Amino acid sequence: MPYKYIEDIRTSTKKYRETHRDKLATKNREYYKNHKDKSLAQKREYDKLHRNERSIYNKKYRNDHREKLVAHQKEYRKKHREEILMKKYGLTIENYDQLLVAQNGVCAICGHPPNGRCLSVDHDHITGKVRGLLCTSCNIMLGNAYDDKKILASAIDYLGRSDYDNECFADSQPGQEGNLVSIAVYPVLCRSLAKGSQAKGK
Repeated sequence: MPYKYIEDIRTSTKKYRETHRDKLATKNREYYKNHKDKSLAQKREYDKLHRNERSIYNKKYRNDHREKLVAHQKEYRKKHREEILMKKYGLTIENYDQLLVAQNGVCAICGHPPNGRCLSVDHDHITGKVRGLLCTSCNIMLGNAYDDKKILASAIDYLGRSDYDNECFADSQPGQEGNLVSIAVYPVLCRSLAKGSQAKGK
């Protein structure tokens, strides 16, 4: 009998939540607004205690519902595009379109047109000033280089070498180990160069 009683309570609670969804959502938003610090502290404490299990659950959920999540994200961005542009960058859709026309509809760095998705808004993370529109690859490239001109200049210098007589790869041949540096090393290299440039600047 106790189990049936508990099940009845769960059924009743679920039904109430479904029937009064909007009312509960408004109440929750109001509570969060009035107790924001307390709510955030509770969330941080919960996340700290359940970090591993939440990480495992979230990873599994993303893998099991990848297509659904991607579709939802696309739909959300499309529906709230104007709101996102204004909130994150202070741009209207008209501002974005004007910038796109000024760039001839292509990425400001590589000059390639967007491949099935809108160009990303690139901005200065210190001043917040919008710099232009970039494709995903170029936007990630700047992020991995921490927007550091010295790192990017070092990369240009590296690619401009006339010979690659590094002793570490003197005997390497195409298709053999040691011929290519893993792409996973690149972010580590960027962090190392960034620290070096910061140290020189002090």
